[in-house]
Amino acid sequence: MLEELEELECLCKGPTHLLSLPNLKTLEVCDCNRLRHMFSPSLARNLLQLEELVIGRCGELEQIFIEDEAEYNQTLSKDRLWWPLLFPNLSRIDITSCHKLKSMFPVSITHLLSLQNLTTLRLQSCPMLTHLFSSTTLVRNLLQLESIDIEDCGELEQIIVEDHTENDHVQLGLFPNLSSISVKRCGKIKTLFPVIIARSGFQKLRTLIIEESFQLEELFGHKDEADMTSDREMVLPRLDRLTLKQLASLVKFCPVGYHFIFPSLSWLVVKGCPKITTRFSVDQNRSVHTKAQAPQTAKEDVDMELSSLKTTRNIECWDFDSLRKRLPPYIGK
Repeated sequence: MLEELEELECLCKGPTHLLSLPNLKTLEVCDCNRLRHMFSPSLARNLLQLEELVIGRCGELEQIFIEDEAEYNQTLSKDRLWWPLLFPNLSRIDITSCHKLKSMFPVSITHLLSLQNLTTLRLQSCPMLTHLFSSTTLVRNLLQLESIDIEDCGELEQIIVEDHTENDHVQLGLFPNLSSISVKRCGKIKTLFPVIIARSGFQKLRTLIIEESFQLEELFGHKDEADMTSDREMVLPRLDRLTLKQLASLVKFCPVGYHFIFPSLSWLVVKGCPKITTRFSVDQNRSVHTKAQAPQTAKEDVDMELSSLKTTRNIECWDFDSLRKRLPPYIGK
């Protein structure tokens, strides 16, 4: 553990091959207020057994990885085929109160990162962080990720950086083991995930909590009309708990025309979402349904408004019996 080292500016200065920590499993760095970055790629490749990375209260930290290092540009270009994947055993990343942190995993390093055993990712009070994952390529390696917890990241605009050149199939099957997502007080994020991910991803998601993110407009979105798949029915089979609180701009759960089904949902809280038009209903098989539909007439607009006020904008149900009493019955097509 490195703590309260006020003059520490980098973890290693000089040739990194002289620093060998092959058995290091936990690295904690706290209260090192002159530290600007954590790793160069060559330093990271000496930490193949690292399992936990904890960083806290490093006020000047801007990057986890250096992007413009000469060693990176030269050595990596020559020895790319011989470089081991970085952090293959890392299971936990916990970063707190790093007020200048701007990026986690830059694009230039994603092809070297494994993170195949990462299970827990927690970010708290990183107000300059604009995104979490810089490419879908990295996300595809997160086969064991179980929990994403993000709080007080005021500049966060995207969890996964949108790449308009990617085909939809690239986003299929992401997050196969993710069970919990919590996003709180992230003021600039407008959409959590592309809706295409839900077609085959999130199959083990049990908890989804979104609170106090005032610019969020929809949970699952699409880039443009071309993304509107013909298969618009999405099932999250294990989702048990859904909480949407104090989301002033939230209009819908998913794009208009999509239909989400939650066969296991028993906890549903929707509170402080004055603009939401998505309506929830329950069927005879105990599945909860949610749809976002565009009104076609002025009368329908009024009817939807009244229905939304009654059934969507203020829901607090903590078991299935209360859900069944509170929600209207689902009426299929």
